[in-house]
Amino acid sequence: MKKIALLVVSAILLTSCASAGNTKLKNITIEQVKQHIVEGKTTKEEVEKLYGSPDSASFTENGNEIWTYRYREATSHVSNFIPVVSIFSTGQTVKTKEIIVLFNQNNVVQRFTMRNSDSVERAGIFGK
Repeated sequence: MKKIALLVVSAILLTSCASAGNTKLKNITIEQVKQHIVEGKTTKEEVEKLYGSPDSASFTENGNEIWTYRYREATSHVSNFIPVVSIFSTGQTVKTKEIIVLFNQNNVVQRFTMRNSDSVERAGIFGK
């Protein structure tokens, strides 16, 4: 019985969390973003000071620039660390945040949006 308890406690302690992207987005809310970015007023330079270099940048047909900032955090499920069980079902909970900013040709924010998503990714024989 002690071995099973030790195994369960070990699995819980081993549950891992991995993140990628712009850590400034980790705890930010849309309300905070709205305080920092004002359409028609905030400049590209100000956005870069707030959030750093974008994860990606592209252009519209009109020559306006689009910057995208992303943050992704994945937490492994405890079952991933249990031998044999992980063959049948593994997974992780994934939280994603993304800020997309459209600048006009004067380098001023024309529009922006923020998206949050929570999802569960599964794998293994019974995971799909």
